[in-house]
Amino acid sequence: MKVNKKFIINILINIIVTIITLTFILFILNLPKNTYVNIDIKKFNIETNIQYKQIFIQVMDYYKMLLSGTFGKTTTSKVVWRFVKSGFKNSFIILSFSLFFAITLGIIKGIFDSKKHKRYPSNLKTLSTLTILAMPDVFLILVLQFFAVILYRNGFEFLPAAGFGGWKYTILPITALTLIPMSYIARITSLSIDENYEKNYVTTALGKGASNKRIIYIHIIRNAIMDILDSFTSIATIIISTLLLVEYMFGYPGLALIMFKNYESGEVNVVMAMAIMIGLMYFVLNILFKILRYILNPKLRGGAS
Repeated sequence: MKVNKKFIINILINIIVTIITLTFILFILNLPKNTYVNIDIKKFNIETNIQYKQIFIQVMDYYKMLLSGTFGKTTTSKVVWRFVKSGFKNSFIILSFSLFFAITLGIIKGIFDSKKHKRYPSNLKTLSTLTILAMPDVFLILVLQFFAVILYRNGFEFLPAAGFGGWKYTILPITALTLIPMSYIARITSLSIDENYEKNYVTTALGKGASNKRIIYIHIIRNAIMDILDSFTSIATIIISTLLLVEYMFGYPGLALIMFKNYESGEVNVVMAMAIMIGLMYFVLNILFKILRYILNPKLRGGAS
């Protein structure tokens, strides 16, 4: 029962934070183009052209529109839902593939990085993971694009550096979106394996003649998966924030790129719709993995805190 209450409270907190964040974004978007604030400290006087009451009305009108089940229209009378539909589809494709590869390859890389993986004992394998983690998202994307340009100059045109027009244009965005969360998961997995190897149940299994490979793949990896699920809030934050950069720098027409382009043209309804959908993707990812954690962890099902 305790777990259910904590779960519901956590959801409510996320909803409140989401509403506060959206309200703040709406406030910023509805500020005058030439906003000014003059503060006279001596006279305790503040001069500004910000019409707070008008902005409050606009924010309330937007929420009323959302509650009516629509994202509204653009200044040219186009239905915003059309932008949402195409942007969400494109973002979902690269996000789902990247998440699958990040988790799968991250666990495999974590096992490989572990000090207990006797077949390839080397600090270089851990260094490769830490190097990607230490690399800024922007630099990593630029490296991948530079690599694609070099291939193109040498006659290999199967890996476009940017743009959109078919499955081959998704290869680099998916790769860029996979690498950092994959490395994060690999680090969690390797540390979890090394930590669990010191526990009594592993010593007992070794004493009974169980092989090193069997202990890692049958016993320890279960605990490593639980550690990954415990850290998924951080993983979701990494992959969603990287998604914004990936779409913008690769010119990939997902939610983020559509949001950036329409911000430049002043389409507030489109910008807000994209922001809401990006926030919703983050929220759903977190909830799904918290439910999965609850299902897989017998301690939580038993009511342990």
